[in-house]
Amino acid sequence: MIEPGVKRAYDEAMSSGYYKRRRGLIGKYDNVRTFWEDEIIRISLRPFIKELEEEGEGRIKVLDMGCGYGDGYEILAQLSDNIEYKGFDINENFIKEARRIYKDKRNISFEVADFSSGLPLKDDYDLYFTSYGTLSHNDDERNILLLGEIADCSDHCFVLCDWLGAYSYEWQSLWGEEWMDYRISYLPESGNETFPLRLMTRENIVKMVREASSRIKIEEISDRSIFVGRHMDTSEYNEYCKPIRSAVNALFEPNVRTNCETLLIDYHRKEGYSNLNTFFADFSAYWNSLVACMMDLEGDCEVAIQMPEMRKLERLVESDIWMNNSNHRENVIEPQLGYALRNLEMRMQRGLGAAHGLLAVLSV
Repeated sequence: MIEPGVKRAYDEAMSSGYYKRRRGLIGKYDNVRTFWEDEIIRISLRPFIKELEEEGEGRIKVLDMGCGYGDGYEILAQLSDNIEYKGFDINENFIKEARRIYKDKRNISFEVADFSSGLPLKDDYDLYFTSYGTLSHNDDERNILLLGEIADCSDHCFVLCDWLGAYSYEWQSLWGEEWMDYRISYLPESGNETFPLRLMTRENIVKMVREASSRIKIEEISDRSIFVGRHMDTSEYNEYCKPIRSAVNALFEPNVRTNCETLLIDYHRKEGYSNLNTFFADFSAYWNSLVACMMDLEGDCEVAIQMPEMRKLERLVESDIWMNNSNHRENVIEPQLGYALRNLEMRMQRGLGAAHGLLAVLSV
């Protein structure tokens, strides 16, 4: 059963108008969501979708658990033309809007359903999909039950799990806690309601999978949105946060010149977390070197020159893509810097729970 505070929070977000699908500098579907976060999910799932296509002769059956507006379909449709998609969500307003958006798609259907007490739609799917912290609404016992029932329903499938990371810099003040009181305060006219969300680590996932079923194997665990999570801009849970997400959003925005000094990260250490401090300090150093070298700011270019991301950017600068391109910094070099920073995150992440999202791809 949906908690009243959760429903009020999401209804409030919907009514603000910033929860609708539109790209740009602000809102749920901002540029970071579109060009960074959604793409990382696709990159994570691509080899497993390819495996399903090679194994099967028909459509890939997908169950999107906590589907919202049907966002999972938008992600997966770019990976395969053979998606048969079913989404469910406990919020009937989301399902109503999803049905309106996809009313002409015969391979898509939606239901109002709740997974807090286990798997509500027991059928054999090829991919069980969650996104953007969906599983953090459940406690561990409920997620163990859910994963166990998925394993019982299928001879072979994949599961994409998505939680909030326990060690995101956004909520450094909560490191060591298992739960947070979350607010959707990154959207204008939202964030008055709070609701609890589970914060996860790699160790939590390993333990949960082991208890759920011996048939489940962990394929990979990865961090998504290091330093570009939603609450970098609000500073609500860490006073040292800077609005890095807004700056990265600007990198992807056409005809907008980014003040690249706002991209530089000033990491503040937290005592008692030496491994995390080392990881964040190293990541910050590489990030800052790449930004400084590419945008001609004061920084350590010698570090950046050795990075594969910098070598790719240099080849772009030297190519003829620059010819006859107005606003070439805004429309060529800045988006490519955004992609390079995304690649840096994917290359350096360690699946620690050190980002806004902690993803796990499981197989049965």
